[in-house]
Amino acid sequence: MKKTWILVFMVMSVGKALPQDTLILNESDRLTGKVIEINPGIIVLQNTDSLGETNRALMKSSVAIAKYGNGSVDLFPQSPEQMFEKGRKDAHLYYNNIEDITGPLVGTMMLPPIGVLITYSASYDPVYIDKEQVSDPAFLYDKNYYEGYQKQARRIKKRKAMKYFNIGAIPWVIVAGIMISR
Repeated sequence: MKKTWILVFMVMSVGKALPQDTLILNESDRLTGKVIEINPGIIVLQNTDSLGETNRALMKSSVAIAKYGNGSVDLFPQSPEQMFEKGRKDAHLYYNNIEDITGPLVGTMMLPPIGVLITYSASYDPVYIDKEQVSDPAFLYDKNYYEGYQKQARRIKKRKAMKYFNIGAIPWVIVAGIMISR
């Protein structure tokens, strides 16, 4: 009897372990299931859960990438403006390279003119994008997405560099204020 239950459990588990398809929507949401139909305007995704099988029809324009269980990938082109905006949104959500800009804080605390130079150079250094810093690495091959990500990430980096410069300058401002008041 025990072997029968183990066999039943294994058979039920195999169905869930089969590779599933994943749709990545324009807003970076992910849906899993089995893609059963792709028409010129609609993608039909079959989702199997505890309630049974349900089919969900999605507008093709709302889907950015389809990753299939066999490892193949389909990219659904979007307008350049949409991809640029998606890159900007992803940079806002995922970009957080703080180690790139700690130099302004240290340089300013040592000597403010050095801090100014370090802040300027840190804020204009190129932004390096890791594959973990995007909603899906396949987007990095789109020129407009990459440009949008770069622009927003550079803006974030400049803002952080100035913040650290200002924090590093506080002790010098206090010392200068004390010296002037004497």
